[in-house]
Amino acid sequence: MTKLTLHFIGTGAGAPTHERGAPSLMLIREGERFVFDCGEGTQIAIRKFGLGFRGLKAVFVTHLHGDHVLGIPGLVMTLNLNSHQESLAVFGPKGIKNFLESVFDSTFFEPKFELRVVEIEPTTEPLEVYSGNRFSILTVKAEHTVPSVAYALVEHERPGEFMVERALELGVPKGPLWAKLQRGQSVQVNGKTIHPSQVLGPPRRGRKIVYSGDTRPCEQVLKMGYGADVFVHEATMPDDSMEEAVAGGHSTISEAIRVLKLSGCKVGVLTNFGQKVRKEDLKIVEEFGFLAAFDGLSLDVPLP
Repeated sequence: MTKLTLHFIGTGAGAPTHERGAPSLMLIREGERFVFDCGEGTQIAIRKFGLGFRGLKAVFVTHLHGDHVLGIPGLVMTLNLNSHQESLAVFGPKGIKNFLESVFDSTFFEPKFELRVVEIEPTTEPLEVYSGNRFSILTVKAEHTVPSVAYALVEHERPGEFMVERALELGVPKGPLWAKLQRGQSVQVNGKTIHPSQVLGPPRRGRKIVYSGDTRPCEQVLKMGYGADVFVHEATMPDDSMEEAVAGGHSTISEAIRVLKLSGCKVGVLTNFGQKVRKEDLKIVEEFGFLAAFDGLSLDVPLP
């Protein structure tokens, strides 16, 4: 089984506080690490929660507001001090390249490992920006006050369930030939060719993880979240701050809950809580069967 875990590194918005760090989420799949948003102090929180940096492949930034990007220079410099050898990619809307180049030039810093910066054009239909081992990462335009994108990690389909009795009926002995068929390879048995379709059930879908970043409730992010195994949506404002939420391009708690309900996601998580959000404001989240994220929360995502 391919293990996939979400780690909520920072679940606040704006300036970090004693209770909540700046926005950041780490996804670990088969030992490969991916960071979504990288607010101030992210590298410290990664160490605090014992997650480590080995296997870090990419950082995906939703937009260029400071609380989502100020941790990237510190993270890159920490990796450099740790003699990081692997290449690292940083994805984000237009301006991310100029931001990092300006910081590194001003601080006379040059990483000793390959740092690749990729600028994303927000689109209303999902766009693949990263391809990994049997999964893709897609983006879609979010509705914020600056160019912003939501992300989805979508695994490829898995082979169907192996039908043991059917394999034995066809004369395929238990052992290496079964493994080959499960990997989609045809095998030879007593001069006959046995194809995977003869012993495998219908293909099974992979997992889908969706991360909204900062956004007003919007159709394209909702559509990306349809049927997600985990849908993480921002809820920066309490319900009594609707005017401020609209002006700032954010969602209120109840608005985020409504998006999660409409999506039909298996697990819905609210995060990115602003400093106006009080503990009593979050009681409604559990009542609807969703989770209010906190720094250090980890979620294992089982296969469907």
